[in-house]
Amino acid sequence: MSAQKKWFVLINPTSGGGRGKKHWPKISQELKRSGINFDFRFTEFAKHGLELIDSAIEEGHRNFIAVGGDGTLHELVNAIMTQNAVPKELFCIGLVPVGTGNDWARHYGIPKSYKAVIDRISRGHLVEQDIGKIVLKNSVNEPIFFNNLAGIGFDGYVVEKVNRFKHWGAMAYLIGALSGLMSYKNFMAEIQWDNNSFNGKVFMLIIGLGTYSGGGMQLTENPDPSDGFFDISLLPAQSKFKILGMLPSLFNGAVTRKRSVKTGLAKALTISVSEMASAVIQADGEPVGKGSFEVSILPCALRFCV
Repeated sequence: MSAQKKWFVLINPTSGGGRGKKHWPKISQELKRSGINFDFRFTEFAKHGLELIDSAIEEGHRNFIAVGGDGTLHELVNAIMTQNAVPKELFCIGLVPVGTGNDWARHYGIPKSYKAVIDRISRGHLVEQDIGKIVLKNSVNEPIFFNNLAGIGFDGYVVEKVNRFKHWGAMAYLIGALSGLMSYKNFMAEIQWDNNSFNGKVFMLIIGLGTYSGGGMQLTENPDPSDGFFDISLLPAQSKFKILGMLPSLFNGAVTRKRSVKTGLAKALTISVSEMASAVIQADGEPVGKGSFEVSILPCALRFCV
């Protein structure tokens, strides 16, 4: 990819405990060194990125770089996927990871060195990746898209709590999990995917495109974000004592080998929830709603520069 193409850089100044703002001078210097021509804007409030990207698309931008974490990339992806004026295949997305978890970047082995990651972007190695689409039932809101991982139950419940612990960095997710476990309650749901179904109490359902979530946890078996399938892990109701014993297995993928965990591949799922309190839905580490929803896969929907 020619570095002469103009990029639009979206910077989240609060990402990673303020690293987005603090490190921007160094990042912008590396962009200039690499010969990347760019415009840039800082986000100023929640979901401001959606507005900024919409305006940038109207101005003719098709190449975007997010300087932030998984949430910043999530906003960028949703801004592109919810517009219909420009074909999705014309866009290219890169990420300079400065967030708390950086789970999507970890899947692709994107380096933490700003020089190294910007060199990779300037070389233009592209992957076409699947995107997940969530439609909340009983909601008039637009669909929600995700590029890494979605879930309902305990992981969504933890995501709601993590913000207060983000000054702890990657440890925020572990602290949030331990804190959330004390008050979390399993919920009743009927889950259908392809030719399978489950009806009962649920601890957590994970719907994965990428490998990592929650700052490095591995909750799905062998995800491939370009194979046209979600990699799912369903954990039926568990006691808090048993979950405490399982915590180490959440970080190395061993949880998928537990007898009680149901794993598999799916192109679409329908989740019908009859108990709302703990049924928090998250997408790419962002809480997006509660209750029943449908999710489907959009194969190779966007191009990413990795």
